[in-house]
Amino acid sequence: MAHSPACITIEGTTYPASAFSPKALPDIAWRSAQHKELALFLQQWFAPAPSLTLHTSGSTGTPKLLVAEKSRMLHSAAITCAHLGLHKGHTALLCLSPQYIAGKMMIVRAIQAGLNLHVAPVSGTPMLEHYGTIDLAAMVPLQVHNGLQNPHARTHLYAVRHLLVGGGPVPHELVTALTHFPGQAWATYGMTETLSHIALRRINGPCQQTGYTPLTGVRVWQTARGTLALHAPQVCPQELETNDIVTLHEDGSFTIHGRSDNIALCGGLKVQLEEVEALLHPVLGTSFAVTACPHAQLGEVLVLVSEQPVNQQAVAAPLHPHMRPKHFVVVPALPRTQASGKIDRTALKQLACQTLATQSKVN
Repeated sequence: MAHSPACITIEGTTYPASAFSPKALPDIAWRSAQHKELALFLQQWFAPAPSLTLHTSGSTGTPKLLVAEKSRMLHSAAITCAHLGLHKGHTALLCLSPQYIAGKMMIVRAIQAGLNLHVAPVSGTPMLEHYGTIDLAAMVPLQVHNGLQNPHARTHLYAVRHLLVGGGPVPHELVTALTHFPGQAWATYGMTETLSHIALRRINGPCQQTGYTPLTGVRVWQTARGTLALHAPQVCPQELETNDIVTLHEDGSFTIHGRSDNIALCGGLKVQLEEVEALLHPVLGTSFAVTACPHAQLGEVLVLVSEQPVNQQAVAAPLHPHMRPKHFVVVPALPRTQASGKIDRTALKQLACQTLATQSKVN
C-alpha cells in the first residue's frame, strides 16, 4: 500500500492510528453519532488490511459491493488535494456519512493531506453551526440548496473556500443561486468505482465552466454508443464504460447529457429524461422528477412525479410536444438514495407505474 500517514487531526487534536484500535475507540467517538461513524471508519482504515468494502449508491439498480484498495483511495485524495491546492494545516468539513464513498473520501483526504477535519451532523442543512473558515467541504445538491435558503446557514456556507457539489446532477437553478458564493464551487463527476470524482466543473465565478475537466492521470473517450468511457489507473485498475451520454470538447473537457438507461421511447421518438427535467427546473424547482411507464399504443409515456400539484399548462410551455408528460403523480416525498440523496430512478419508475395502474383500476 502507498504510504498512509499514521494519524489524523480532528477538530484541532491529532490522533495517532493506535487510538483507533479494534478493541477501543477514543473519547471523540462519543461526541455525536457522526463522530462515532468517523471513529468506526478510522478503525477500518488504520487496520492492517490493504482494502475496504464499499457500497454503490443504487440510484439506478441494486447496490453492489466493491473492494477498494486503500492505496488507490490515497491516490484519489492526493489528486484532488493537489488540484485544489490543499495541504497540511488547511481545514475540511465532514457532513456526509462515512458509510458511503463521498464521506469516506473526505476522511481520506484529511489523512493524506494533513487537513484539520471538522465534523458536522449528517442532515439536510449541515451548516447551521459555525466551523470557522473551511477550505474544503463536499455536499449533495440538496444540502447546498437548503444552506442557501437559510440566512444563518448561508453565512457559514459562505465561509467555505472550496465547495464540492456531487452525488447527482447540479440543477441549473442551484448554479444560479451560487452566483454570489465567494469561494470556488465545483460540480463533481465520478462514481463509487472511481473512488469519488475523476473530473471537476467550476460552476461559479469568472472561471465558470460548461464541461467537466478530467483530473490528472484520467483519460476519457466516447464509445460507439455515445457514452463516456474512462481510464484512471491510479484509482481504478480497469477501464470503465459508463451509461452516461457525453459530448467531448476540443479542450479535453466533456458534457454529460444524461444516462442511456434514462431514455424513454415515446411513439417512436427518444426522450432523454434528464433533458426534460432540466427544462422544467426553472418552472418547478427541485421537488419533482420525470420517469416513463409502458403504454399499449405509444410504447412509453412520460410521467411527472412531484411533491406538490403542478400547473400542467406551465409544464407544457417550455417543452416540445413529444417531451410533455402525459400523466402527473403527486407523492408525499420523492424516493431518494440514502447514500447521496439523489433520485432513486428504479423506485421512482415503480412508484409512478404502480400509481397509474391503481388509478386505472379505480376508474
